[in-house]
Amino acid sequence: DTLEDTLQFTPKVDFNAGVVAAGEAQIESTVTGNSSMMSTTEKDVALKDQSQIYLPINNALTEVGHVHGFLEEIGQGVQHIASRVDDIISFVQQANDYRKIFNEGFTFLNIPRSYYGVLTKDMLVQGCSREKDPKHDKNILTPECAAAIFDVCVSENILHADFSVDVTLSRVDITKILDSTVPSLHMDEYSAKKEDVVDTILRSRYVNLYNLLKEHLTEESY
Repeated sequence: DTLEDTLQFTPKVDFNAGVVAAGEAQIESTVTGNSSMMSTTEKDVALKDQSQIYLPINNALTEVGHVHGFLEEIGQGVQHIASRVDDIISFVQQANDYRKIFNEGFTFLNIPRSYYGVLTKDMLVQGCSREKDPKHDKNILTPECAAAIFDVCVSENILHADFSVDVTLSRVDITKILDSTVPSLHMDEYSAKKEDVVDTILRSRYVNLYNLLKEHLTEESY
């Protein structure tokens, strides 16, 4: 109400705590903003326009995560500011080059792969089809088979030390490794659910983003 009274900011997107979550870190978030009258189909014009402002208001629901840490150490306030750029890859490269040459500018956070998702044994048990179809209530693997496949993923370096999947591995690479290394005791069960297993491993690379955006983005976009 204060933002609406003082800045005429109104809610634009309202997330619930079950959606905005990464592991044990859960927040409730409401995105507020002004109502810009600007409208264009020209990309260059949209990138330069500064009339639209969005302000996410986040509150920590658990005592883990960066939102809780920020509120505990600093208190209420602005954590970061984001701006649109035409090409984020080129922008980051130019900023890094500028810093190296002139020894000034800013540095980017080194975000670990695990921030976007890690593979767990429970994920292998449940599979990713449950996310696609809420009516799907059957596990795809027994806990024993899932544990064996998880161990293979660790020993064959499909997973890094933090249990995030090596993003350089393709579906074919992962399938080839599993086909040749899954213990014979679990091979029949694995073979029957091979596509689900590989889908689950691949989705774990971005599962935290997927839990937020679901099927709105393709695997390639994720």
